[in-house]
Amino acid sequence: MSLEMEQTLLPRQTTTISAQLITSLKILQLSSAELTETLQQEMTENPMLDVEERDTCSVCGATLYDGYCTECYKTAGQEQSSQDAVDFRPEDYESTSYADIRERNSSGQIRDDDFDPLSLVSTQITLADYLRGILHTALPESELAIADYIIESLDDSGYLAESCAEIAEQCGVSEERVEVVLSCLQRQEPAGIGARDVRECLLRQVEHLREAGLTDPHTELILTECFSELGEQKTKQIALRLGLSAAEVAASLAFIRSNLTPFPAFSFWRDGGHISRDSSGYVRPDVAITRTTDGYAVEVLESERYNLGVNDYYRSLMGNSDGLSSEDRDFMQKHASRAKFFVDCVRQRWATLRTITECIVEFQQDFLDHGVRHLKPLTLVMVASQVGVHESTVSRATANKYVLLPDKRVISFDDLFDGSLAVKDKIREIIDNEDRARPLSDQDLGDRLQEAGIFIARRTVAKYRENMHILPSNLRARMAC
Repeated sequence: MSLEMEQTLLPRQTTTISAQLITSLKILQLSSAELTETLQQEMTENPMLDVEERDTCSVCGATLYDGYCTECYKTAGQEQSSQDAVDFRPEDYESTSYADIRERNSSGQIRDDDFDPLSLVSTQITLADYLRGILHTALPESELAIADYIIESLDDSGYLAESCAEIAEQCGVSEERVEVVLSCLQRQEPAGIGARDVRECLLRQVEHLREAGLTDPHTELILTECFSELGEQKTKQIALRLGLSAAEVAASLAFIRSNLTPFPAFSFWRDGGHISRDSSGYVRPDVAITRTTDGYAVEVLESERYNLGVNDYYRSLMGNSDGLSSEDRDFMQKHASRAKFFVDCVRQRWATLRTITECIVEFQQDFLDHGVRHLKPLTLVMVASQVGVHESTVSRATANKYVLLPDKRVISFDDLFDGSLAVKDKIREIIDNEDRARPLSDQDLGDRLQEAGIFIARRTVAKYRENMHILPSNLRARMAC
């Protein structure tokens, strides 16, 4: 028996990803801010790329004329009576100065309050601002710098991200002074704010509840002596270690679930709204959906904002390259090809985003017509199948991007795929109309939803309520007191 080696050719299909495809996918996935940075970087590296940026409204994305947004004017003017309404057209602004607009204002044609840019800025207070206002009145002026540093060191959940020793070193003060300021912070609402770990957070909340007259005889002991067993739900070990009955441990665990939260920053409400650490501000929409006589139209705002192409000056030099050296000619050809490829990738991004949005608009037309209660369940697979692209392409195209709705609200693309928003909106409506002195439990909310024809389990109601950062019924009752 002999062994022989030989080479044979067999046809086989393989999938290869080119560098151009990788670049195109990366550009598709960029957010609006990241695309702006990429354009600036590409302009710096490639002199052949020509980018013209038009003045557009940061709120609605429309083109600005003489520094004014016609769409925002139009929206503000809708509140006027029909005899006072003025139709502002783009051609009017080409020959109209700001002084002329002010003159029309003084003559009564346009009221000063018709367009107020400050009305478009969110005024929701942040948790940092709230805490800063409290501590600045509770502490002497010499400690305010320490308080500000501690507040800025809180993470999104409300925990202190640095140790007192690190804060003392950064502020150039003693650790004892930092402890005093931190203790003052931890006495404030929301309960548990400024804690350094979960155990301390929960113990601080127990102290707040005790001051409010709500106590459990064994909760503090369980948190102090059996915290690891508590996290692992080892109720028998807790009972044996502390000498308690199973019923006493179960009652304490129920007290913890109902009254304590490991996320103190998410449990704070004021004037009916949740106060987050970061200011809400506004985001620049990527796509605008407008209402037309034939339905809805989709406009990719980036395509209106940027005009991309190859620089005309270098293009003319390439057309008359007799006086150029071979190195200069190769340089210009290389960078011209790079600029053309980059422009094609960006335009492909806009075309893909437009096609996907048009598909979503067609599917969610009831939502656009009648509101969030009519939002239908939609998946990336459904859109990808309808558009004729891969599911990952839809995911990349919609990631970190926002849509301007016809009613001038800006929402994330993710919201259009969240079928639970309709149920969440109903839950919020029920809670808004509940008796503040007797808030509804999760089971009561489930029963109300069933009466409205929405059948979901109590635990699903609790999950949706927590996702909306709405407190449980017992804590809502406390806030109402």
